[in-house]
Amino acid sequence: MIAQYSQLQAILRLEPSGKFLDLLEADPTIEHVMVTLSEAESVLRNHGGFDNILQPHHKLTIVGTEPDPTVTDRGRWAEIDLYAEITREARIIPDWLWVYHQMEPEHQLENVRKYLDRFEWLYQTAEEMGLSHELIPLAKGLSQPHFKEARETFARLGIDRFAMYGVQTPSNYEFRDRIHQAATALNPEGVLVIGRGSPRQVEVLPEVVDEAAGWYWKQDCGLTTDGYSQQRLAMWIYEIKRALETERTDEQSRIGDYLPDSEVVING
Repeated sequence: MIAQYSQLQAILRLEPSGKFLDLLEADPTIEHVMVTLSEAESVLRNHGGFDNILQPHHKLTIVGTEPDPTVTDRGRWAEIDLYAEITREARIIPDWLWVYHQMEPEHQLENVRKYLDRFEWLYQTAEEMGLSHELIPLAKGLSQPHFKEARETFARLGIDRFAMYGVQTPSNYEFRDRIHQAATALNPEGVLVIGRGSPRQVEVLPEVVDEAAGWYWKQDCGLTTDGYSQQRLAMWIYEIKRALETERTDEQSRIGDYLPDSEVVING
């Protein structure tokens, strides 16, 4: 699968309904949006597909990071069938299990391996079906030994980009360290971070991070059912891109250490 997404992406995590649909129709500055797989299903069911709610220039990323009961009930064939229903070219980041600190080390490693096994199946099946979507994995795990588990699979599939999910890591320092460990083990060309939508959060992450997605933009531009500030949204997009392209030293920024994004805490 050929990567279709350029670097330095400021991605709006949103729900494909109500005021968000009005925003997508009205604001030409929006380039890239992110929804969950369940929300993608609702778009197919309620709108007949993404081409009916997105503009031609919009890029689309679909993620599987959702509440634990949702992902555990999603079978692999049901998931691949959903991919096939989505006719709009998209980048898809599968997810269906978790790796938590409170789990036993053996269970953590088992789930890392289960994730890799299912991702490889989805990736190869999507290619066999001739789907045009780009699939990229999450770097699952909490420490470098977990990330090293992915080396062989990533090399076999030619994976040079992955996502990191940071919603359940309120410390930017801890999240930055986890990204660094994953990048050291896997040597990617770029990393997408999910759950870091503040420019102050982004600017202290490792330089390998070149895409950021989250909900922070919503509060930054004051989005309500009554409207929003187009100027402030454009400024958020600019500031995220500037933070991504600015040379970063990876030094700790105490002011940005605990800056939780306004996302629901879900599986990581």
